[in-house]
Order: sequence, then C-alpha cells, then structure tokens
Amino acid sequence: MNPSTRTVAAPAVGLVLLAAAGTFALTMGTRQTMGLFLSSLNSATHLGLGSISLAMAFGQLWWGLTQPFAGALADRLGAGRVLLVGVLL
Repeated sequence: MNPSTRTVAAPAVGLVLLAAAGTFALTMGTRQTMGLFLSSLNSATHLGLGSISLAMAFGQLWWGLTQPFAGALADRLGAGRVLLVGVLL
C-alpha cells in the first residue's frame, strides 16, 4: 500500500467508526430498556407479562434476522439508501 492510498483511506475509516459508534449508542438504549416498561405495559393493557415479553422477544429476533439482508442490500444499493428506507419504515 503506498502512502497516498493510506492517507486517503484513513479518514474514511475514522468516519465509518464514528458513524457505527453513534448508531450503536442510539439504538442500544432502546433495546436495553425494554424490560423497564414491562410492568407499566402490563398494568395498562392487561395482556400479561408473558405476552408482552414474547412480543418484545419477537421484535429483537426480527431485528437480528433482518441484519444480514439489510447488509446485503447496503452492499448492492448503497448504505445511504438502505438507511433512509430503514428510517422511513
């Protein structure tokens, strides 16, 4: 790798890491605090803790299962387009 290629690629790597860290910080809060809302959802809807937990678990499962497909689409169509569609959904 010659020095000119290394200097061009270095800022892009830092920007990608910064964007990934920002996305991680924004999304982990919503994913990790779901358990705090169980009792209030249970008292408001009377669905039961099992039903609410199952719905939350399916949400987490769906989030995890769609990641490889979203990554493949991002490789094919571009990350910006896939991110925009995800935000709109």
